[in-house]
Amino acid sequence: MKKCVMFLLVFHCAFLFAEPIPYSPTAVPQAILGKGAPPQGKDLKYYSENPRTVGYLAEPTGNSSRGAVILVHEWGGLVGRIRQTADAFAADGYVALAVDLYSGTISNQLSISLNKTVRVIR
Repeated sequence: MKKCVMFLLVFHCAFLFAEPIPYSPTAVPQAILGKGAPPQGKDLKYYSENPRTVGYLAEPTGNSSRGAVILVHEWGGLVGRIRQTADAFAADGYVALAVDLYSGTISNQLSISLNKTVRVIR
């Protein structure tokens, strides 16, 4: 118990006196801002029961992979910015799959997208 209390005290003190990490808007990848290069990956049909469901697969060049990530789009659907973000992960060495929850539908109207989201959840 004494070691646990000591650990918590040291951790708390380290947290209080730690220097904050400076925020730098240039550290945000251009792909997340929607300003990335044109998509370099490929479309991938991964759900045989609905052929309109086509995800986007971006793979790193070469043989080195750091792992994999799955990107889930927000309410607008699998838009170009999500594809660019998958490419950014691939450029950093990750295999990236951006899934399509709306069967190819892209929308800029929140009410339509939320209705589709509710259908996916059910």
